Amino acid sequence: MSNYSAETYAYFYPSTIECKEKQDRAVQHGMTLVNEISLASNTEPQFSGHDQPRRYSLDAGMNTEWDDANIDVMTAHVSLALEAGLAGFIFDTYVGGKKGRVAIESGQPLDIFASSSLSDEIGFTVMLSLSGPRAVLPVPIDPAKRERYMQRTFDYSKTTAQAIVRRAATFWEYDSYKKIGDRPWMAICFNDVNPPWYAQEDAQLTVPEIVEHIKDFSDREYDVEPYITAVCMNPGDVTQLDGCGVDAYTGYALLPDFTKDGPPIQDHETRLDEVVRQWEYMRSNSENGIFLPPAVVGWDATPRAEAGYKLEEMKGVHPFSPILVGSTPEVFRNTLSLQRRFLEDFIPEDEQVAIVSSWNEVSEGSTILPRLLDDGTVDKSYIETTRSFIDDNR
Repeated sequence: MSNYSAETYAYFYPSTIECKEKQDRAVQHGMTLVNEISLASNTEPQFSGHDQPRRYSLDAGMNTEWDDANIDVMTAHVSLALEAGLAGFIFDTYVGGKKGRVAIESGQPLDIFASSSLSDEIGFTVMLSLSGPRAVLPVPIDPAKRERYMQRTFDYSKTTAQAIVRRAATFWEYDSYKKIGDRPWMAICFNDVNPPWYAQEDAQLTVPEIVEHIKDFSDREYDVEPYITAVCMNPGDVTQLDGCGVDAYTGYALLPDFTKDGPPIQDHETRLDEVVRQWEYMRSNSENGIFLPPAVVGWDATPRAEAGYKLEEMKGVHPFSPILVGSTPEVFRNTLSLQRRFLEDFIPEDEQVAIVSSWNEVSEGSTILPRLLDDGTVDKSYIETTRSFIDDNR
C-alpha cells in the first residue's frame, strides 16, 4: 500500500510593477520598474544554441506580456493551474520591517486572488520572504552597483516577525488555505541565514529568535500554532538553521550549482543526480528529519542580467550564471518521480507536500507556463506533463 498522499503546490512569483514600495526603491536608485515578462521575451542569447529569448502565454498565445496585479490575469493563472492538476499556489510574499516601518511589496496579486472567488477554486498558502523583490532590473554588471542595489533584506527584528504573522494570518481562516494537520502552513524564506551586515543593531536577531517571536506572537494574538517550513536557498543552509525551531525544511531553486566552482553552463540531468543526494543530506541534517524536496523545472536567469558580459567572468554570480541546459518535460517528469519516491520513503503522509519550483518564474527560466513557439503555436507540454504525472499517481 502506498505511503504517498501529497498534494502538488507550486511557487507563485508575483510579477507586477504595480507596487508603490518597489517603485520607490527603484526611483531611489534612479531607475524605473520593468516588466519581467517583457525581459524574458526580449533578452539575447549568451552563446550559440542558448534557448533565449522565451515567450510565454496565459491565453493561447494572444497575450505574451502581462502584469499579475489584474483579476483577468489571475483568473488565467488559476485556470491553467487547475488544468495542470495543481492543488494550489505558494504565493511568494514580501513583508517585513525596514527601520521600524512595515513594508509589504508585490502583494497585489495575492490580495486580488484572495478577495475574489478564485480562492474558492484552488488552494493556497504563503512563502514569506525576508527580502524584498528586485526593484533594479536588469542587474548591473558592475559589482559595486550590484552590492548597493542588493541591500533589500528586511530587518531581522520583532517588527518583522509580527508583520510576517499578521500578513499570513489574514488568510488562515480561508477554507482553501493549506493546512498540515489542523495547523495553517506557512513557509519562510531566510534569504540570508544571518542578519544583513548593513542592518541596524536592533534589527539583527538570529533566525531562531525570529522563529520564536513568530510562534509566540501567533499564539498570543491568534491562538494559532502555524506549521512553519524554512525555505533554504542552498544545501548548507539546513545545517546553519539546525535547531531554529521550524517544523520542516524545503528549498527554492535547489538544482543549479550556484557556487564559484560551478561551471556557468550546467546540464540539467547531471545536476539532478547530485540534487537527489543533496535532498538526503538536507533531510538527515535537519532537526526533525522533515525535508520537502522541490521539483525544479529549470534555471536560466539571464533575462534579469545586464547585457554585455562574458559568462566565464561571472561564474556563480546571480543572475548572470549558471545556466541550465537540457531542461525538458521528460526530465521534469523524472524529477517529479524522484520527488514522489523521496516523500513516500521518508516523510509522514500527513506532512507530505509535493512542491514545484516554480509556476511562473519566467525571468529565471523556471516555469511550467505555456510557451509561445517561433511558429506561433503554443506549447503546453509542461502543463500536460504535470497533469499526467499527478493523475497517474493519485
